[in-house]
Amino acid sequence: MENVEVITKLVNFCVGTARLRTITVEREVGLRTLNRAQAHLYLRAPMDSLKTALLHQVAAMWNKPLPVYHHITSAGLIGSIEKSNTPSVPGAWAIRNKMLILDEFNVDGDGSCTNVLLDLLEGRAHTKKVGRECKHIDEVDGDLFWKIDDVGIHLKSRFACVIASMHNTNKNKSDDIAALISRCIYYEYKLTEAQKERISEGHDVFGLEGMKLRPPPKTGKNSPVDCLVKNVDFKHIKAVIKTSSGFDEVPNWLRLVDNCVRYYCYNGMRHDDEFYGFLTRLALENESMKFAWGIKEVR
Repeated sequence: MENVEVITKLVNFCVGTARLRTITVEREVGLRTLNRAQAHLYLRAPMDSLKTALLHQVAAMWNKPLPVYHHITSAGLIGSIEKSNTPSVPGAWAIRNKMLILDEFNVDGDGSCTNVLLDLLEGRAHTKKVGRECKHIDEVDGDLFWKIDDVGIHLKSRFACVIASMHNTNKNKSDDIAALISRCIYYEYKLTEAQKERISEGHDVFGLEGMKLRPPPKTGKNSPVDCLVKNVDFKHIKAVIKTSSGFDEVPNWLRLVDNCVRYYCYNGMRHDDEFYGFLTRLALENESMKFAWGIKEVR
């Protein structure tokens, strides 16, 4: 697949999982619910690769365009308390059941923003202590919530995330970067001059098509979707991955299986063996993914 075709497929995949609420997999012994149903995407490209333009195109896919965050902070993600004791609405709450779109993300010195982001990407609740009196908030949206009490700010949100960055992650071997990349599908690209020319003239080079998900009966158009993956389909996904070239070099193949399960649900509960194989090769060919997954030391 060419760069643009790959980017199109990966972005559509990521966007399409944004309204998935749960994915439950039938196993030989019991059921397992994935810790998150959303696929996250990390795009790395050099300058002049139109990363920002792509992100704004993703943001415009929604009925109400989503914000594109530049160098977001922990306060931007989980909210803060202003001097007037008025709370600011967390960015991660405002985009629940949608997408978090980040134009560059730098690991902060004290790790506060990174830790918040890692928690939220995995669908975990996060608490931030505030240490002073403030107006109490208690907003609930299904299983999600934004609450402020005497202890602090409590947030549980759900979203798919796409990050675009020019930074070479091969040169950053921090645990935080490894943890972030391990939660994402990581793809590096470089546009051709012909592709840049078409984009500059307003053509939709990426061909983004939006969500394929069909909401369950008797629910609204934007309702979250729950998926149940039968054991026979789960075994099929594992079999395809295990027969892919180089599979024996992937120690943490369960993350790979989970991403393929997410794609199966996004794809209307239909298999795409070629794409399962592509995700396997992607993990093996990229140095940043190898470091994040512990496949080998990156020099």
